[in-house]
Amino acid sequence: MTRDEVVEELRKAVGRGYGAQRKFAERCGCPPCKLSEALGGKRPPSRAMLKAIGIRKVVSYERI
Repeated sequence: MTRDEVVEELRKAVGRGYGAQRKFAERCGCPPCKLSEALGGKRPPSRAMLKAIGIRKVVSYERI
């Protein structure tokens, strides 16, 4: 998944189950301002946000 796809999944989760960013942030244990920044693309989603939507970050390397 790309970062944009992850942010879109995060947006869907916030709207689907919680209806408000503050509620989602409280549920996953992150500050609402950090969630807002992640949704706006200003910072990557935190580990807690990713865990709340069932995604984990994986880094890979490829030969070019």
